[in-house]
Amino acid sequence: MDEYRTVSRFWPVMATAIASLLLSAHPHRAANARVKAPPCAQGLESCPSQGCAQPRTPEALLNEQKRAWPSSGNPVLLTLNDFEAPQGQADALVGQGVPLDQGGRRKLRGLRHSHRQISEGDLVQITGYIVGRPFSVSATESANCRLRGPVNSDFQITIARDPDDSEFDGIAVKMIPQTRPRGWTLEKLQQIGGKRWQVLVRGQLFYDNEHRVNDDPGDEVPGQARRFSLWEVHPVTDFYVCVDKECRPGELGDWKRLEFALSEVEPVESLKPEEVQEEPVK
Repeated sequence: MDEYRTVSRFWPVMATAIASLLLSAHPHRAANARVKAPPCAQGLESCPSQGCAQPRTPEALLNEQKRAWPSSGNPVLLTLNDFEAPQGQADALVGQGVPLDQGGRRKLRGLRHSHRQISEGDLVQITGYIVGRPFSVSATESANCRLRGPVNSDFQITIARDPDDSEFDGIAVKMIPQTRPRGWTLEKLQQIGGKRWQVLVRGQLFYDNEHRVNDDPGDEVPGQARRFSLWEVHPVTDFYVCVDKECRPGELGDWKRLEFALSEVEPVESLKPEEVQEEPVK
């Protein structure tokens, strides 16, 4: 009887230990194994700026920063190359895959960039090409009160220097549901990527500290978006498309707003007021 009890206790313990070991080796599986928490708001209109996080926690600060709207003015013009050095600075100052309190987020201000300083929260502008397939973030994010469905989720787009680049060579830009015009659709973004048209993106410079860089196709990081920098344009405030052969970054008149870039597919007259961005951030 004692041997039976010993054996009956041994195998459940061993099974638990093995399961824990496997989940620790594959944290993305561990995350999926957890019971998904329910939404903490009825809809986006009642979702507070801190999302589902407790006020003044690192998670709340992150959620608030994700939804912050940059101040108007002339944007800082960045190239994709400009996202490499700030990543190195962020690595040294705060790291990757770590929560940041208010003091940690303050360290992301006043970073060196060419002949000036840049900070999280700045209005920036980049140009490049959509690579990979733009998608609606399926994970129920705390920032969006864990609400489900594309209408309540961020759109994630990878922008790279060249249309032949891979996602490992790009950075993420994100359109958030709270301020995203209905005329900004995944179908349009995917078509523009397929046409290999250059795009111009404006928005807030944001550091996605809860994730890790995943830039090596030979050693991919499981559960992490493919990109060479955790610095994002998030939220996107303006999105323009170059439908002609050449468009100058400093001349918005050369570009078409996303809502109007595919007018041969969707006539401009068919767009409703709520489907059009009201005013570009200047």
